[in-house]
Amino acid sequence: KIHSSEPCNAETPVELIHKNPITPNEHWYIRNHHPVPDIKAENFKLSFYNKKNLYKTLSLDEIKEMPSKKLITTIQCGGNRRREFEGTSGTQWDIGAISTAEWEGVPLYNLLEHKSKHIHLVGYDGVKVSIPYKKGAHAMGDVLLAYKMNGEDLPRDHGYPLRIIVPGYVGIKNIKWIQEIILEDEEIDSPWQTGLAYKILPGSIRCLEDVSKIDLSKIDTIEEMPIQSCITYIEELEKPGGWGQNYRVYGYAYSSKPFEHPKVDVSVDGGKTWSIAGINTKYHEFERFKWGWCLWGADVKIDKLPCEIQCRAIDDDGNVQPNEINDIWNIRGLSNNSIHKKIIK
Repeated sequence: KIHSSEPCNAETPVELIHKNPITPNEHWYIRNHHPVPDIKAENFKLSFYNKKNLYKTLSLDEIKEMPSKKLITTIQCGGNRRREFEGTSGTQWDIGAISTAEWEGVPLYNLLEHKSKHIHLVGYDGVKVSIPYKKGAHAMGDVLLAYKMNGEDLPRDHGYPLRIIVPGYVGIKNIKWIQEIILEDEEIDSPWQTGLAYKILPGSIRCLEDVSKIDLSKIDTIEEMPIQSCITYIEELEKPGGWGQNYRVYGYAYSSKPFEHPKVDVSVDGGKTWSIAGINTKYHEFERFKWGWCLWGADVKIDKLPCEIQCRAIDDDGNVQPNEINDIWNIRGLSNNSIHKKIIK
């Protein structure tokens, strides 16, 4: 599903998600704010600053010579499912602005030689964000300078030749075509960090003209995203005599915080009763998939069409998707994690 061609913004084919715990590169969703920069690997340089002082510059070859690590992460756009909200601004994403890959690269914490409160990440395309120093400078944060995606060099749309992977954080934080890493005591000042783009405003702000009524500096920019699940595909089963379960429902569930025991419920009666879905076996390789989604499936019996099927995920702390989408409405249409509903006709 193509939303725009220049810059390219496109969704993963949702009907294929249940077949691929690791999303093939050609099916990965694309979220670009600007045209893709044309970077030659032999000319690539990554610069590190402490405040305004340059303390290190690395070529791509130098980075590839360092000890590397492989890491599976799911990346979800902050606007995933925006189209379900009414009257919001931004690309009208359905449920396909999310994908999963195995990345290979160098842990960021090995390259930070100074302390700060924030790490500024600047891309060659001009996009700038920041993350907390404690996330990037700690081995458990798993932040990676990645040069491979699913065993191949990064595709140009996904950050060739080098990008940042920030596990558990919203897609915009995973800066592509990384150019500069700057240690600072304040967050970076940019439309994607201090501006409106990735901030969840109160529901009382009903139009962009009302934004001037609030102090944006007092609203945090999205980092982690809430528990999420969606129905991606519904398959009609062949059952003799009409007995038993007659449909199989597939979907994904994702939490920014690693969840060791994900639970997904499915309802075919408007949420009056729920049955537990099965989780794909690959997810049980927890150490590999702890930053990734889980794919799930459930067999259901439906006696009458049309029928609305619902799903909800619950994380290890008991957080569950909200039932009412209007309760989480915001002008930018961010972080929609309401119970997902799909109708069979």
